[in-house]
Amino acid sequence: MHFVLAEELFGYKGDRKFGSEWVGGWGADVHKVARVLERNLKRYPNGVFFLLGVGRLVLVRPQSSKALANYACAAQAQTQHRNLHHTSWWESTVACLGLTQ
Repeated sequence: MHFVLAEELFGYKGDRKFGSEWVGGWGADVHKVARVLERNLKRYPNGVFFLLGVGRLVLVRPQSSKALANYACAAQAQTQHRNLHHTSWWESTVACLGLTQ
């Protein structure tokens, strides 16, 4: 519930039907995603996209504290692209919403 409210707060008014058709449905095979991320993190332990992915994966489970740790690692994993730092901190903000009760 907190996540929907946060999206609405920042003006998200997406077309769910179009988005669902575009990405192939709302559901994702979480176990498959976990396997792909685990395999790729072994190959690329500092891969910022994989670290962000793991953060999002544990966030949906919900394990906000673990997600925050992954987002911090993602922010420190690279120095070339400032926008990826912003993505890490934005995701951290969303994870913090999960810590509130």
